[in-house]
Amino acid sequence: MGWTTVVNRPVLLQLAAVVFMMTWAWFSAIPLSEEAIPEDIDVQSMVIPVGTEKYLRVMTFNIRHARGLDGRVNLNRIVADILHGEPDIVALQEVDRFHIRSKFVDQVKYLKKALNMDAFFSPSIQYYGIAEYGNAILSKYPLVDQKVEPLPGIKENRALLSAKVQIGDYELTLFTTHLGVLEDERRMQMPIILDKLHAVDGPAIFLGDLNMDGTHDLLQSLNEPWRKAELIHDSGTFYLGAEIDHIFTGPFVSAINAWTIKTTSSDHMPVVAELKIAMDN
Repeated sequence: MGWTTVVNRPVLLQLAAVVFMMTWAWFSAIPLSEEAIPEDIDVQSMVIPVGTEKYLRVMTFNIRHARGLDGRVNLNRIVADILHGEPDIVALQEVDRFHIRSKFVDQVKYLKKALNMDAFFSPSIQYYGIAEYGNAILSKYPLVDQKVEPLPGIKENRALLSAKVQIGDYELTLFTTHLGVLEDERRMQMPIILDKLHAVDGPAIFLGDLNMDGTHDLLQSLNEPWRKAELIHDSGTFYLGAEIDHIFTGPFVSAINAWTIKTTSSDHMPVVAELKIAMDN
């Protein structure tokens, strides 16, 4: 014979009442959404901005008119090195246009087409009124407000290129150059560059072949907010081991890391840096 459990109805009602009271007490302790925020709290400061940072990869590369360590001129090797680095922006030095030594190729046009990038070129030297040799900027983003500042030279003329890179609704100012080989040249050139760098008030970077290492007093004069993107290794940027190609971050920009790509397509190695840019709301 089975057992049947019998519960008195009044007992069930009492249990239900206790559960109801406990549940009501718990919920009443939780603030309702309609409750006002205390007046001494700044609501705006409680909002965390979204999408105020942009990550960008940049490269500086002295291509020596695409003449490799084997003495052969081959632009396709330069294209391969740049693609390997996957940069958004590239600063190039020693670029030829219509020069006999590089088979009369317009290297700027060739690289622009091969990489599908916007391009800005300025010759530092012209030969015979036709051939040109100088610096270039390549960018996945549009380049506007392009400027060239001539720099004094002894062995060769030099120039400081600048452009604003349009990244959506924001702009990044980029400066690039190839400084002189002689110490006296660099001492004439750097004060002009420093004036330009210290006058910028938005996100900015400075990169190129500076023909001196980061400990040189001329580069030490690049003070806050300008900082060098330090390489994660010490293999140098020139094939003989010197570190003379640099990337500097300016206002609102910081370097996450920087490295070189080993290559024999030039006597310099591409220097790449991953950057974080604080975009102003």
